[in-house]
Amino acid sequence: MEKHCEIGWGYRERVITLSIPPISRRDGFLELRIWPPSVNHVWQKTKTGRVYLSKAGRTFRTAVMAQVMIARAKGKMPKQPFTGALDVTVSLTPPDRRRRDIDNGLKALFDALTHAGVWRDDSQIKNVAVNLAETPVKGGRVEILISAMKNCGDTHVDA
Repeated sequence: MEKHCEIGWGYRERVITLSIPPISRRDGFLELRIWPPSVNHVWQKTKTGRVYLSKAGRTFRTAVMAQVMIARAKGKMPKQPFTGALDVTVSLTPPDRRRRDIDNGLKALFDALTHAGVWRDDSQIKNVAVNLAETPVKGGRVEILISAMKNCGDTHVDA
């Protein structure tokens, strides 16, 4: 499938053709309109040393669970958790121009997707490709494409 986008710069306009791979029934696509909190802000400790999920972590986890439910209702995400080895592509668009580590929000993101039942455990992820966009978008955005790894005989989605 090809998608055409018109982008204008003053008096000039360009047409960009994007090749978007078709999503099979065994793939999942999720778009989140929320920026994942830093791993430093997801888990906190009490004075006694007990570790707990912070308010930012709970808010993010709840938002991810809601988006997963919507994606499942629209058929963009399988209703059952992925099993077997997974290939995950993540595209991050930050909410502002601050410098960020590309891997800092992945832990919170993967933990929230595990909690939402997208896969059984994030240890199933065997390959990750991450892209960090330079142009920010208000509120931030995360796009995730989850695919069963090729040449892995035990990889499937439960019916």
